[in-house]
Amino acid sequence: MKKKLLAIVLTSILGVGSVLTGCGPKEEGTDKKDENKVLKLTYSGTPQPHEKEYIINNFIKKFEEKHNAKVEVDFIAQADAIKKIGTEQETGNIVSDVLFIDTANMAPVGTAYAASPNDYIVGAAPKGTKGAGSTAGAWTYGIQKGAKNKELAEEFIKYALDPEVNYELCVEMGGLLSPIKEVGDMLESSDVIMNAGNKMFETTIVSGVPSTDYTDWNAVKLLYGDLFEKIAETKELPDDAFFNDLQSQLDSLRKLVRK
Repeated sequence: MKKKLLAIVLTSILGVGSVLTGCGPKEEGTDKKDENKVLKLTYSGTPQPHEKEYIINNFIKKFEEKHNAKVEVDFIAQADAIKKIGTEQETGNIVSDVLFIDTANMAPVGTAYAASPNDYIVGAAPKGTKGAGSTAGAWTYGIQKGAKNKELAEEFIKYALDPEVNYELCVEMGGLLSPIKEVGDMLESSDVIMNAGNKMFETTIVSGVPSTDYTDWNAVKLLYGDLFEKIAETKELPDDAFFNDLQSQLDSLRKLVRK
């Protein structure tokens, strides 16, 4: 059987959310044991069934056992999550304590490879005269302003960023990239997807994603998918006509700038 080429086209980076609120003075009588607290976690993303099972039965369960607490997770699409959090902030009815925003894109690659590793050769995206091209998603944890269980939420953030916990999460979610140095130092030869993703940093320039410049960012990502699918099928770079067609489609997705 011919081996297929899986190009690492999208990398995922884990970051800490920017909505962490400052520590204020405690009010008398507000201290409660963690066992009486329920942490509300909004997971913005669409994890695969096996990923959701890991998040609930392993990642979150270990936190619950460590802190003798209960975590309730609401898995919700990204667009709905934006509306949900916006409404909570506007009305002052804060329900979600922690936001777990998932726009990871390496996981599908890791899932495909794990299902049949002998059928694939994993490699970094092809390098051209101007370097290698890729797009990056982001994982973000954040504590919502006005969270009812702020202290427990802070403990959750610390837990999620623990190198050993973070390494296991990255592995179980298909092979995500972590910005935590200690996690990178823990990688083994068996961590094929993460090692290939790290290889991208040798040939790429990290910059902001210009998603706001386009009318449909998902359509932009699909163009990248078309390109790498073509490369995987033909085992060679497409001709200029193919690239020109993709460029025309990309240009048509740009937002018009009024002068």
